Amino acid sequence: MTNRSFTLLVYSLPNVDVSFYRPPDPFFVGQAGALPIQVVNLGKRLAVLGTLKIESGNGTIENGTSLIGSLDAGDYFPLDSTLTPEQSGTLELNITIEYTDDFNQPRTINRTLEIEVVEGLVEPTLDPSLENGGGVAEGVSSSSEESLWQKIWRFILGLFGLDSAPPSNSDPGVEPQIEEPLPAPRPGSGKG
Repeated sequence: MTNRSFTLLVYSLPNVDVSFYRPPDPFFVGQAGALPIQVVNLGKRLAVLGTLKIESGNGTIENGTSLIGSLDAGDYFPLDSTLTPEQSGTLELNITIEYTDDFNQPRTINRTLEIEVVEGLVEPTLDPSLENGGGVAEGVSSSSEESLWQKIWRFILGLFGLDSAPPSNSDPGVEPQIEEPLPAPRPGSGKG
């Protein structure tokens, strides 16, 4: 009877989770926002991972590639990237982790995360044909149009707890007015 021994090499795939380590801030079209992404090793043994890459078809990602390295069981790897979305709606982030398996074969892990992008704030455009080169939006008065005496008067009103807001542009050139108290009622004779 001969004894034979067999060696069986079993490999296991890394068990990782890719998610946000905190809820991301709101994203607006054309404005950069932080992507707080992390990779967590959910497996029971060490995982040696290669390059983490974040891509999106509808936005520009800065700092979207990093080398992860080895992650102990339960350990995590954060990556703080910046995303500038190009259009509103649901935006998909494609996350790829490259690594080499136990047989020295290249492998990838692919995950998808979704974020909501809101339409950005409309920036006023400057029109050089307007007064002051269009630097002052129509309907908004510049504080440089207020005279020194108007500023002093507003300061005094503020000291007495009265309305000291600058005048609105709806009444340009209107000087601040003092509200005069109503005259006190005359005392009556008490006979009705």
